[in-house]
Amino acid sequence: MSVVHYLSAVIAELEASIRPELQSAGARQALYGCQRVLLRAAEQLKTAALCEPDYQGRTEATQLVLEQFGLENLLTAGPQRDQARAASDRAIELQASGVASSDAEFLDLLREESQLLQQREAQTENYWRSLLTARGGHVADTTDIRSRLEQYLRRHNSNDGRVAELQWLSGGRTKQTALLTLEGFDGLPNSAVLRKEVTGVTLQTSLRDEYPLLQHLSAHSNSLRLPRPYLFEDDESVLGGRFALVSHLPGRMAGGAFSAHPSEALALGLAEQLGILHSLPVEPARHLFAASRQQQSKADFAAALEAMRIEWTTNARTPSVTAIAAFAWLRDNLQHAEGLTAIVHGDCGFHNVLVHEEGLGALLDWELAHLGHPAEDLGYIHSVIETMTTWPKFMAAYHAAGGLRVSTRAVHFFTVWKSLWLATIILRARQLFEDAPPASVHFAEAPSDQSPMMLTRLSRELIEAMTEEGQ
Repeated sequence: MSVVHYLSAVIAELEASIRPELQSAGARQALYGCQRVLLRAAEQLKTAALCEPDYQGRTEATQLVLEQFGLENLLTAGPQRDQARAASDRAIELQASGVASSDAEFLDLLREESQLLQQREAQTENYWRSLLTARGGHVADTTDIRSRLEQYLRRHNSNDGRVAELQWLSGGRTKQTALLTLEGFDGLPNSAVLRKEVTGVTLQTSLRDEYPLLQHLSAHSNSLRLPRPYLFEDDESVLGGRFALVSHLPGRMAGGAFSAHPSEALALGLAEQLGILHSLPVEPARHLFAASRQQQSKADFAAALEAMRIEWTTNARTPSVTAIAAFAWLRDNLQHAEGLTAIVHGDCGFHNVLVHEEGLGALLDWELAHLGHPAEDLGYIHSVIETMTTWPKFMAAYHAAGGLRVSTRAVHFFTVWKSLWLATIILRARQLFEDAPPASVHFAEAPSDQSPMMLTRLSRELIEAMTEEGQ
């Protein structure tokens, strides 16, 4: 029996025997992450086994999968490796020779890889469903954190209140989140949320930037559904990382980076919230954003794109027509990145949305907010929104709430931009995990499971953008 069979048996056994015994959402989410890492490991080993039976080819593929786990493009290590590598080599030649990204050969190469990527992802998900019938971080010690937070609040409060309960919530690669039950603290509600930074974050974001923005938005709009800020502590020694207390909002997580709760009301609720956000005056908030968080000119985006390309080239382990074509197409269409400026959320996927009574309960995690083009937020969620409602209907709700008039070209530009950005961030997470493995399974799950899904989505979005451009 192959190693793949053993890994498959472990995945299935975890689902059948362990998941029913888990009570907390955090534990179930951690189990899911472990299972997905095992799934991708099995897939990668299976790829090596499927290589042509020549000694050199099998040795090369086996060495690749054993030494470099989490390959973002398994096509270049599997049976189609010669075809995939020839295509990526040709894409590199086209790019180096100055051929426009709209060239027909570029598009043909992209379509070829996209079809193969989609077939592979479909096979992976079918394999996953065959193992399971349902799917559901390491956090600091609850008792210790609860005690230290209680002492801190007593020092900064005029009475002897208590933190009656602290419950860690699932998710969170760069921040830990806990639901608090508080008793007897002046100026604080009975229910609040603790947001605490995780050391070694992937995105280099800080509550130091997020908290003042929450204060500003709370003061300037009663219509935005966001956590209301109560306090912020910059001293990392108090709880082992900067932290903030914000309001507790009802609801449950609305989805992830690739899917969402199937509710048109939820989609239109997000359209309304983004419309309100983008309509807010920029100048009163400008002082809240460092120069690096004010991305407005074509030159700004060109510099950011080049930095992203260098990071991708450094961290990617396998060549990809999709990535090559995406960088080329974005460079050729930078003119669509400028012209409008708004406060943008920057990470408004449904993993940062609460759904409440089938509608939008809150928009969370403002750590990546900055001054930029409003189409950045719209492009980020474009692909998922089209599975929930029609894009014209979404945009009608956005405009009715005060959203700015953005071009279709700008939306396509930022759809590709944000997916390529996410794919690059995932590669960075893999590097972080391998350099100094964090305790949380989330850091392993992202590069091993989400990287191929992200590349597959990017290929579809890029084909759509290039096809409409040519019409």
